[in-house]
Amino acid sequence: MPKAPGCAIEQLERRWGTVKPTILRWDPVLVGVDESPESVGAVLAGSRLARLAGTTCHLVNAVQDPGTAFAGMVLHQTVDTPEHAVAQLARPALRSALRAHLPPPLLDAIEVRLGRPVPVLRTEAARLGSRLLILGGKRHSAPGRWLAGGTAREAVRTAGIPVLITKGAP
Repeated sequence: MPKAPGCAIEQLERRWGTVKPTILRWDPVLVGVDESPESVGAVLAGSRLARLAGTTCHLVNAVQDPGTAFAGMVLHQTVDTPEHAVAQLARPALRSALRAHLPPPLLDAIEVRLGRPVPVLRTEAARLGSRLLILGGKRHSAPGRWLAGGTAREAVRTAGIPVLITKGAP
């Protein structure tokens, strides 16, 4: 299609020569995952955004309870590390909670890590070179926020990268 005389592109080409389009490169997208319906919205938003941007989407679940790892050892399961034991025990619960909403490839891609959610997500973002964290937003009562805190709120305050909070389940 011919350019209209005097259009912005033609003016730029006259001034600086041929204009080459800049290709934007997106870094990997990191999504925090748990068993909640709100998490489903975050996973779907993250995977869609990554697909549209031509990058990868990494799903991470942080398990805070280190006792789970030792339970696996007591049950005489073969485990290499406590983190591996936690992954073996946490993955079925995640799959069960999210199976109705997510396709198997996304369920299989969830990485399970041991630790508090925000420090785990911060570490994973640094490891992957991710510059976007996506979380599902939940409404907590005032006592619930005070006792357990809010992962999304803590992430916005301390993650060190932009945080996108999705609202509810899709």
